[in-house]
Amino acid sequence: MATPSKHGIGIGDAVVFHDRDTDRKLHVTVQQIIRYLSFENLLRSEDTTSIDPNGPPSELPARLRGIYPSAKEVLGVLTLSFDHRPARPSRPIPMTAEEYAQTVGAFRTPSTR
Repeated sequence: MATPSKHGIGIGDAVVFHDRDTDRKLHVTVQQIIRYLSFENLLRSEDTTSIDPNGPPSELPARLRGIYPSAKEVLGVLTLSFDHRPARPSRPIPMTAEEYAQTVGAFRTPSTR
């Protein structure tokens, strides 16, 4: 979500995705940032299997809203593309496992919009 705390993230920044359930952390370097006005815009533009490879696309809007309520969706939706090389220093972004699953789309090769 494009919350005020996320507005400062830029290309080349290091961020940390933190799975609170397992305490695992993934340090990455941001390569591309795309902002969408809504989940519908996101789902029209991105490959839904890159967001959730195991779930039916028809269920994705409801699942996203289960993680991010509409009050947060109105702030906008951010996608981050990144590589898997370790990055330091990092900026922590605490995430649940469900939130981390939303970053799966960032593992694809960036495309032009």
